[in-house]
Amino acid sequence: MKRRFVNLERTDENIADQYPDIFDGLQKDAIQNAWDARLTKKGKDWKIVFKYNPNYNALIIEDYGTAGMNQEKWERYQGLWHTEKLGTSDAGSRGQGKFLFHYFSKDKLVLTETIDEKEVYRFSYGTPQEYDDETKTLSDFIPSIPKLAHQGTKIWILNIKEEFKRDLLNIEKFSSFIAASWWEIIQDYNAMIIVNFDGVEKTVTLPLLPKVKKQKPYQKERIEALGEIRNLILNYCDEEIPLLFQGIAVQRAGMTILRIPVKADETLKKRIYGYCNFDDQLEAELKKCELPNHMGFTVKRAWNHIREFIERKLENFILEITPKREKIVTDQKVLDEAAKLINKLVDEYAPELSKGEGPTRTASKIYIESFSPSERKIDFGDKIKIFCKIANETQKRARVALSIKIFNYQSRINKFSNDFNVILENSAKRDIKIPQLNFVETKDESGRYIAEAILRDKKKVMDRRRFDFYVNEEPPTKVLKPIRIESFRPEERKIDYGETLIVDCGIVNETQNKEDLIFITKIYHETSGDIKYSEKLKFELNGLSRKTIDIPLIDFDEKKDKPGKYIGEAILKFQKTSEEIDNKRFIFYVHEEPPKGKAFISKFIMVFGKGYFFERWRNLPRSEKGIVHIIWDHPEFVRLREQAKSKKTEGKEVMLYCTKCGADEAMNRLLEIRYNEKKLTSDELKEIRRVHNELIYGSHISIF
Repeated sequence: MKRRFVNLERTDENIADQYPDIFDGLQKDAIQNAWDARLTKKGKDWKIVFKYNPNYNALIIEDYGTAGMNQEKWERYQGLWHTEKLGTSDAGSRGQGKFLFHYFSKDKLVLTETIDEKEVYRFSYGTPQEYDDETKTLSDFIPSIPKLAHQGTKIWILNIKEEFKRDLLNIEKFSSFIAASWWEIIQDYNAMIIVNFDGVEKTVTLPLLPKVKKQKPYQKERIEALGEIRNLILNYCDEEIPLLFQGIAVQRAGMTILRIPVKADETLKKRIYGYCNFDDQLEAELKKCELPNHMGFTVKRAWNHIREFIERKLENFILEITPKREKIVTDQKVLDEAAKLINKLVDEYAPELSKGEGPTRTASKIYIESFSPSERKIDFGDKIKIFCKIANETQKRARVALSIKIFNYQSRINKFSNDFNVILENSAKRDIKIPQLNFVETKDESGRYIAEAILRDKKKVMDRRRFDFYVNEEPPTKVLKPIRIESFRPEERKIDYGETLIVDCGIVNETQNKEDLIFITKIYHETSGDIKYSEKLKFELNGLSRKTIDIPLIDFDEKKDKPGKYIGEAILKFQKTSEEIDNKRFIFYVHEEPPKGKAFISKFIMVFGKGYFFERWRNLPRSEKGIVHIIWDHPEFVRLREQAKSKKTEGKEVMLYCTKCGADEAMNRLLEIRYNEKKLTSDELKEIRRVHNELIYGSHISIF
């Protein structure tokens, strides 16, 4: 192996290009290095001074109450991209900010002095390409000034570029950058930061912000399994806030990394500010995705979840402080029916969204976090891996049973079945080792296979997951089929003894041709497999027509029928070839309550949008409580209501519009889930689009 030649001559320029504002970047990196080196946690006797010396045209950065650099730190300081701080709580992480200093010098020359805890003095001079800490002293460059005489570090940026002087030496601007970045340590620890560009020392102080009119605090908010948001404080003031303080500051290690902008009309957004900080666990995760310039984050899991949380809380806060307008008059019954309808459709076409989408993820905080295959399609001779992880978010140790069954969809023959008895420590997760499954042509069937996982605690079901995969057969693309089961759903999700199951069922043929079809229906008890109803129908269906399937009323008797979960399945085939065209299933419960608190949409609320950042939107994103705010004065919605010829028709149009917005939110949530699972393939996109089409179509059929 040969060592690669690295040309570091223009490193400072490349690093400078990463900063939106190099003057802001200069103060941020200098203070970050000094604050990381403080001798005490709260920075007692800590101080940093920025001074301009016109005689040498030099910017001097000197810190006090710091550790200085011993031999190990000194060697790291002279290098580039040493990342020893990545696993610590320090503000620094990438070891590149110091190279920005060279960019401000005409000669790219920086001098460094330091004294460590053993009173050892060290000096170096250097450029991005090279340095020397042996042959020269400070007096060779600055003959009239004595060398550093206290523990700490002093940096000289010599011969400042003329084009930078005016902006760099703007005391007010430079001090504003410092206050906006380091307000937390100035406020909480009285950190002393001094700027002396004109012969007069000026201590950086925080601007006096306007009086807070309304405040919304959030504390100890759990973000997935990543950690906690310690504080999220949102403030609305009665007057405008200085520009650099507008928005929500995201804090790490006492430093503002960025401010999340407020998306509202001008009068509101200039009066909103706040901040967000984190516990040690979440801060460590956030540090991993922080940009090297300390001014932003990469689009990774921790930042995605934090940003989404802040933006949702901010949206709700904006709605609270938005001035009230004329009262919106609408029929609450219509909105309730719209929520009920979209939840029913989501439960049928996207059941995973009805599972843990409310304020709590599941009825228990012990759940199946993941259950997925390595591939969705395998051939004979191949093996498939099943990945499964269960989580315990409680503070107690738990003993649970996980039942996993994998079977052929058509024949119901088991390929794998096993019960895992698991002990889960408190606040812990555990991977379940499922043996790889090998499929052999002489032993196993082709086609669709179903994998089910059920988590129990003392025979009580706590969570369940399910997926399918295909053996020696391509998975269906699941586009909307021209010949299909248009509807197959129960009128109610819960049936009691003495009551009747009514099933709405219809077949559609959108081709030009008449087809001979077979329709197979089966309704059975999930646990026992006892069949309650089954039928096989043969019929002709003309082109461009629809046929209603008259499934008889099905009564449930306490003496004959088991309570619990029932499944309805329907399969549509061609008579000539027996080839499957389409299939559908639904779930209902007999003499047992369906899982509670899992409605995807809890309610629809009407709000005005004109004049706000969301005025072009049909609705605001679904909140964590399942609330969807519909923009009442959106032109499309206004037009639909105005064109309605009667109150009844207007009610139907409002209901349809709301359910469409709910369908959009369901699609967005599915996209988010698949993205987080790293499964957003072209096939998954087609499947999500198909589900969205089913939700929209089901809304039309149900309302009109």
